[in-house]
Amino acid sequence: MILLGIRKPKDWKQSVLGSYVPVKRFEIVEVECYAGYKGNETPRAFFRSGRRITVVEVLDRWYEGGISRRAVHQDYFRVLTAEGDVVILRYNHVFQRWSLMSGS
Repeated sequence: MILLGIRKPKDWKQSVLGSYVPVKRFEIVEVECYAGYKGNETPRAFFRSGRRITVVEVLDRWYEGGISRRAVHQDYFRVLTAEGDVVILRYNHVFQRWSLMSGS
């Protein structure tokens, strides 16, 4: 699609306001965690394509869902890996599953 002479980037979608934003895609990954009193509390490493990738530091964390019983509670972690990459990991409490934002 071309809009005013600007080509829409691949894997982007048009937002409500008309601008283009990246489509967030997550792939399922296995994550090793520090298991505090809440269970899967903080990621320490994850496995991607058969490789173990160590998490050096959690740079940021946030959640969505929360109080509403209808909302899916998910925890997000922006982490720095030992290889120097910054990626986003997400934990879904309903499915008890971790995923990695692809492209990150």
